[in-house]
Amino acid sequence: MIFKRKTNRSTNKGFTLVELFLAVSLFGIIMVTIFSTYAAGIRIWRTVKSVELIENRKFILTMEKIRRELYGRIRNMDDEELQFTGDDESVSFPYLNGAQIVVVTYYYNSGKDALMRKEIKFTESLKDKMDKKITKLFDARSVKFSYLYAPSDAGETEDGKEASILGGWVDSFEEKDDGVPKAVKFDMKFKGKEERIEKIIFFP
Repeated sequence: MIFKRKTNRSTNKGFTLVELFLAVSLFGIIMVTIFSTYAAGIRIWRTVKSVELIENRKFILTMEKIRRELYGRIRNMDDEELQFTGDDESVSFPYLNGAQIVVVTYYYNSGKDALMRKEIKFTESLKDKMDKKITKLFDARSVKFSYLYAPSDAGETEDGKEASILGGWVDSFEEKDDGVPKAVKFDMKFKGKEERIEKIIFFP
């Protein structure tokens, strides 16, 4: 009688080539999705940062232009239309733009939520108004103007700035009554930001 020897076949099964291929493919798809999401997030972040940088640069350049024009305003004009005037919503003053006298007005437009600049040109007679130019400067939730009033005989503080008990920040100012203020303050709020930004321009 012949006995056949039984052989034990291994019951352990490994991955087939097809299963391995499917696993690698799924892993690749997941990694591509994660990388695409990460790359999109980086692009959005860079876009936001670049927009903030552009807006900050625009704001800085605008305030510098306002400072230069306030410094270069025409003084001691007899015509009341060509004098420094201001309230909490706007400030106006005469300015020599090239060879032409213009009246520059900075004001807040609540309808557009923006600081605006208006320029009105005058002829040689200083009476006949010519064309006016209105420019949007930058977006803002609010802009309020105030003026530093100090009498000419005010004393000096330790830092050299004029001061007086009767002086201080006021909401309106007219050159015909008070002369020219010592400084103009811009009190601003911007969209998406709770903090206020104050910019003070002192007159030389």
